Amino acid sequence: MKKTDLVGDRLRQYGFVHVTGLFTSRHGESKWTIVLEPAVWGRTRIRDSMQVAVMTNGEIWLRALPHGFGDDAELAPLLGGLCPNKGFVYVPCAGGEGIPHWALMPRITDPTWTDGGHYPIPSLMPAL
Repeated sequence: MKKTDLVGDRLRQYGFVHVTGLFTSRHGESKWTIVLEPAVWGRTRIRDSMQVAVMTNGEIWLRALPHGFGDDAELAPLLGGLCPNKGFVYVPCAGGEGIPHWALMPRITDPTWTDGGHYPIPSLMPAL
């Protein structure tokens, strides 16, 4: 098993879903692909009950926080190691955007699922 698979498994235990390459839209307006510039890789942020973790390799993981969440003693060191950089990072799905269910649901069980489109970051393309 690759190291990235183990990291993904750990993040999934905390409710994160791999969202790199999926698209969001706001109230039916224009769509944009979830991909972030390398300048913000390695950061994490919470906004509007959503938490994003952008790995140092560009993978973007997202989770909805449970009501009344607190600091998680196990998650904090994990994210500290995976997202060591400080600073602002955009949080997908905070502020009214949404990911279509047909795209999000397969990613819950298979973080590498793609609808046949392209991954915006070639290094994240799953091996065929």
